[in-house]
Amino acid sequence: MKNVIYILMLHSGNYIQQIKMDNLDRDHIRMIDAMYSELVQPSKLIEYFEDAAEFREWAELGTPDDIRAALIAFEKDELYDHCKVLKEVLLEKTTKI
Repeated sequence: MKNVIYILMLHSGNYIQQIKMDNLDRDHIRMIDAMYSELVQPSKLIEYFEDAAEFREWAELGTPDDIRAALIAFEKDELYDHCKVLKEVLLEKTTKI
């Protein structure tokens, strides 16, 4: 079985792009890096959520460590409304018995 990289892109109607490892060249690697970089930037990431409720649902999928890491990134981008949601979700997760 050949190795395959799956990249989930949230642009244009949610699609998955497949790139076979055997065919990777510098252009493919740059494309993967650019897609990943865009996806992990909080200011870009929030564009994929329709509303605050959807963002909250996304945050609730994370572990407390995931949420703490997201909180640091969102604070750096000065997305304070989103930080508030992240803090609320973190509090809920860490105070559950």
